[in-house]
Amino acid sequence: MELNDHYIIAATNTAGVFRYPIASLNLSGVGSDLNEENLISIFPNPTTNEIHIKTNNILSGSDYTVFDGAGKAVLSGILHADDTVIELGHLPNGVYSLNVGGYLKHSFKVIKE
Repeated sequence: MELNDHYIIAATNTAGVFRYPIASLNLSGVGSDLNEENLISIFPNPTTNEIHIKTNNILSGSDYTVFDGAGKAVLSGILHADDTVIELGHLPNGVYSLNVGGYLKHSFKVIKE
């Protein structure tokens, strides 16, 4: 992918190369909303049973994965619009890493008590 003053150019391994004029994209309001506080929030943290992930529509549909302290994936799923609940009650107490995938990648430390 390339971004210059006039075009976004993207290539795929099966569908070819595409060039989109930036002027034709509806980007109104995007610049001010693209910060981590507006994209995603996780609570309660620390938690005993579950965490809630509130997301901006930009991250809706993104994958998430929870990793234990050894780096082993213990949970995964898809973020839903507005609020996703991840059940942690069955996991041992400890510190976990929550990775939210996709184009805008985020990682969070989650404490399970």
